[in-house]
Amino acid sequence: MIGLYILFMGTIYVLIALSTAYWLSRIPERQKLKTWTQILTVLVFVLIPTWDVLLGRLYFNYLCETEGDIKIHNQAELPTEHWEDGVPRDRLERLPGRGFEILIGEKFIIESHTIKNYGEPFRIDKEHKVLNNRVTDEVLSEFIYFIYWGGWLINASGLHRSGVSCPSYRLISKLYSETFIKEN
Repeated sequence: MIGLYILFMGTIYVLIALSTAYWLSRIPERQKLKTWTQILTVLVFVLIPTWDVLLGRLYFNYLCETEGDIKIHNQAELPTEHWEDGVPRDRLERLPGRGFEILIGEKFIIESHTIKNYGEPFRIDKEHKVLNNRVTDEVLSEFIYFIYWGGWLINASGLHRSGVSCPSYRLISKLYSETFIKEN
């Protein structure tokens, strides 16, 4: 049903764009101006639903290049029993009424901070994960990444939307392996 609605609305939008381009092209007297009027009108109608996708993707890529990264401040020893396949193993622990926390071993915790709409108006969220020593409250490492949720048209359409993240969240294992050293 949503597909039919989108097809119907898309057809009406294209008809409005073409009729506007035709109507506006009748105003100038010279053929060259008529052609440019049509081109600019069609360009405006194409950019109305897509401008934020083009600029949003550019801004998202800029944020990824300039702010998204792993930062290792200090390394810590982690007992051998908390390693699995050469990578430190984490576990989720439920907090009463507050969701979950991610623990590594007995002393280390990952705190996660999300800033929704960090890249306003482009629907970009910023995720900042901080790996702390729970005993000393020392920050060992940080991981900053961004999630881009697409333009306004896809968000308003009711279709399933999925985000694109960078740098990849799979780098979390790199964060673990560069932060921790196996305890002897």
